[in-house]
Amino acid sequence: MDGIRVRFLGVKLRHLEALDEQAAAGRAWYDRDARRPDSVRLPAARPGCRHVYHVFAVRTDDRDRLREALTAQGFTRASTIPIPIHLQPAHADLGYHAGDFPVAETVAREVLSLPLFRK
Repeated sequence: MDGIRVRFLGVKLRHLEALDEQAAAGRAWYDRDARRPDSVRLPAARPGCRHVYHVFAVRTDDRDRLREALTAQGFTRASTIPIPIHLQPAHADLGYHAGDFPVAETVAREVLSLPLFRK
């Protein structure tokens, strides 16, 4: 890690608790207030545990339509991983094809990462 990243992370670590609390508030908003279709599956949260989210990834059978709807409502930071790693051009030399890792391919079609921090 270069010196600039070390300094940046050093500053960010001082605010880690506050960032974790903001992320938890974002999760609570999705649980409590967000209107979402039943087809959207949120990450499991275990009672009595403190969860820290780097990414808040939901799953849905119609990811692209959900992303379009969120974008129309101003959620422009929702992101996805549209191509599973084994099908990425950078790994073509490994010789994997569609169908070799069906779970990874299903997840790639269904996962949408939502923002946890609101401005």
